[in-house]
Amino acid sequence: VFATGLPRERVLSFSSFDAADLAALREEMRRRGVTHAVYTWRREARTEAERFYDRRRRVDLAAAFGSGGPVEGFAHVATLPAAPRLGQPPAQVYRLAPDRPGP
Repeated sequence: VFATGLPRERVLSFSSFDAADLAALREEMRRRGVTHAVYTWRREARTEAERFYDRRRRVDLAAAFGSGGPVEGFAHVATLPAAPRLGQPPAQVYRLAPDRPGP
């Protein structure tokens, strides 16, 4: 929200999705009209409490977008470097690919 300048209601956390995996995430994003996924770096969980919150925040879903590499059903559209003072990897932006019609 802070980096984009978008209104809060236009930015969703991965935790707002019920999806169990990437295939379900794609379906849910389409159903909800969500068009982009953005990965921003988070420090690796070091304690059980931090792992608990990572599970709630759905870091598992977000992590699929962290490398900037191919993600099935998504097109990589941008790599946004973090400020050098932060010393962290860049944000990665993906667009949900159009749904392919069945046979």
